[in-house]
Amino acid sequence: MIEYHSDEQFNAVNFQDYPNLPGDFEECDFSNCDFSEVNLSACRFTDCHFEACNFSGAKLLKTAIQNCHFKDCKILGLAFETCSDFAFSPSFEGCNLQHSSFYSCLIKGVVFRNCNLTEVDFSDAKLNEANFESSDLRGAIFSQTLLEKANFSQAINFNIDPNKNRIKGAIFDRDSLEGLLYNYALQIKA
Repeated sequence: MIEYHSDEQFNAVNFQDYPNLPGDFEECDFSNCDFSEVNLSACRFTDCHFEACNFSGAKLLKTAIQNCHFKDCKILGLAFETCSDFAFSPSFEGCNLQHSSFYSCLIKGVVFRNCNLTEVDFSDAKLNEANFESSDLRGAIFSQTLLEKANFSQAINFNIDPNKNRIKGAIFDRDSLEGLLYNYALQIKA
C-alpha cells in the first residue's frame, strides 16, 4: 500500500528503517534525513525540499522527482537516469553528487549551484539552460551533451570538447576557457 504524505516535515528520520518505502510525498520538507541505500523505487516526490540529507547508494528505479530542491545533501553514486522521466525536475545547491549519473536525462534548466560534480556522467543528457555556477566538474563526462545556453560561471575543472557537445550560447568565464581547449593540448599563457 502506498502512503500519501502532504505538507509534512521530516526531521532526522532514518529511512533505512523502512527499506522499501512506497510513498507519495507532496510539498514535504526533509531535514537531516538518511535515505542511504534505501529503495526509493516507485516513490513520488513533488514540490519537496531536502536539506542536509544523505541519499548515497539509494535506488531510484521509476522514482518521480518533480520540482524538488536538494540543498547541502550527500548524493553519491545515484543513477538518475533510472528515475521516471515524466516532469523530472530536480535542482541542487551545495550538494555532493560525486560518481552520480544523469546519462540521457532531459532536464532543461537544471540547477547545480556550488556542487561537487566530480566524475558525474552527463553523456547524452539534454541540459540546455542548465546552471553549473561555482561547481567543481573534475572528471565529469560530457559526451554528445546538449549544453546550449548553459551557465558555467565560476565553474572549475571542467573538460568539455566543443566538437562532441552542443554548447552554443553557453556562458564561460574568460579564465576557464582552457576547459574547452583541453583536448587540443594547447599551451595557454597568461
